Amino acid sequence: MSIINALREKFATVIYPVNRIGDPTQSMTPMSEATAMGIPAFFSGVSFLALTLATLPVHVLRKTDNGREKANDHDLKALLGTSPSELNTAAQFWETLFAHAVSWGNGYALVKRDRSGKPTELLNVAPHLVVPTRVNGRTVYALRAENGGEAIPVLARDMFHLPGLGYDGMQGYNPVRLLAESLQLGRAAQKFGTAFFANGARLGGVIESDKRLTDEQAADIKRVVEHDYSGPEKAGKWLVLQGGAKAKTLSAPPETAQLIETLNISEHQVCQILRVPPIHVYDFGRATWGNAVEMDRHTVQYSLRPWIIKAEQECRRKLLTAVEREQGYYVQFSVDGLLRGDPKTRMEVSRLRLGEGLTNIDEEREMDDRPVLNTPWSKAYRVPANSMSAEKLVMPAPADFDGTPPTPPEPTETPDA
Repeated sequence: MSIINALREKFATVIYPVNRIGDPTQSMTPMSEATAMGIPAFFSGVSFLALTLATLPVHVLRKTDNGREKANDHDLKALLGTSPSELNTAAQFWETLFAHAVSWGNGYALVKRDRSGKPTELLNVAPHLVVPTRVNGRTVYALRAENGGEAIPVLARDMFHLPGLGYDGMQGYNPVRLLAESLQLGRAAQKFGTAFFANGARLGGVIESDKRLTDEQAADIKRVVEHDYSGPEKAGKWLVLQGGAKAKTLSAPPETAQLIETLNISEHQVCQILRVPPIHVYDFGRATWGNAVEMDRHTVQYSLRPWIIKAEQECRRKLLTAVEREQGYYVQFSVDGLLRGDPKTRMEVSRLRLGEGLTNIDEEREMDDRPVLNTPWSKAYRVPANSMSAEKLVMPAPADFDGTPPTPPEPTETPDA
C-alpha cells in the first residue's frame, strides 16, 4: 500500500467529535446562532451576502469548439434558476443555503433523483441536523431527526454541501461558536445600552440635604425618582429635595461615555468575521464616493467570488453526471446581475463590448432580457474603423513596389453652376 493510500485509510476511519468546530465561551452568556443574528451588524452582513448571492443569475453552459454556449434546454437550468422544489423558489433556496453557510459555517441541501439518477429536487436542511463523517474512505452524512430519532445515513452524492473554512476537508468552522467572545462583546454592549437608556435614571443634578432622612422620606424620594426621572424621555431633569439642601451636578460614568466606541469596535469585528466592507453593514462613516466603487469591486472579488466558486464546483460535482461533465457542461453564477442597479455602468460596459466586437446587438439585448431582432445587421460584429488586422503588418510588399508612396490623384475642377 502506498503512502497516499495509507494516509487516506487512516483519516477515512476517524470519527471526528461533533463540537470540533468551536465551543461557546463560558465567560459570558453562551452565544448561539440565533443570538448572533440579534446583533444588527451580524444580521446585516449575513443578509447582504445571502441576498446578493441568491439573486445572481445561474446559467448552465456547455463548452464547444468555438467557445461556449448556453444550455437553456438542460433540466438543471429550471432546477437552479427557477424552482428547486415545490416548497420554494430558486432565490429562497439559494438565500437559505448561503445564509446557513455564512452564519453556521455549512449549508446543506438534500438532492432527490429520479430513476435515471438525474436530480429532480433540492431541499434545504438545517445545519444542526447534519453531521458529516467518513466511513471506509467515503464521506457519509448522518441526518438526525428533530425529535431525537435514529440518524439516517445519506451518501455524499445526495447531499449538496457548501462548507466554509475548515480543517478536516469535510466540515467548515462555525464562526459564531468559534468567535463567540468577539460577538459577545457587541451583544453585551447592546444589552448594556438598552438597559441603561430604558431603566437608568439620568439626572441633570440633585439637591443634597445635611439632615438625616427618615425611611418614609427616603421611600418617597425613591418612588419619585423611579416614576418621574427614569427612562430616556425623562433624562436631564432636576430632582428637588426639601429641607436644608444644596445643589450638586452629576456626570455620566466613563463606561457609558465609551459605549458608542465599544459598539463601533464590535461592528468592525463583525465585518472581519464575515469578510465584508463596513458599507455593506450600512456603516458609511468612512465611505466616500471615491472609495465606494473600490469597495464594491473588492466585495465581488474577495467576499462573493469564493462562495460562488464553491457553489459552482459543488453543482458540477453533485448535479451533473459524469457523461455530462465529459460533454463540457458546467454551471456558472453571473456577476453581471450586480450591474442591474447601476444602469449607467451597465450601458458603458455594453457599449465597450459592442465597440470592440466582443458581442453583437442581439447578444447584448439577450443579456438585458430584451427580445432579439434576428436581422443580419443585429448579428454582425462591429470593429473600430481605425483598426487593422495584425496579419497585414507581416504581409510582404508587392514585387514592383520601390518604396515610393503612391501619388494622390489630381483634384478635378467642378464647373460653376
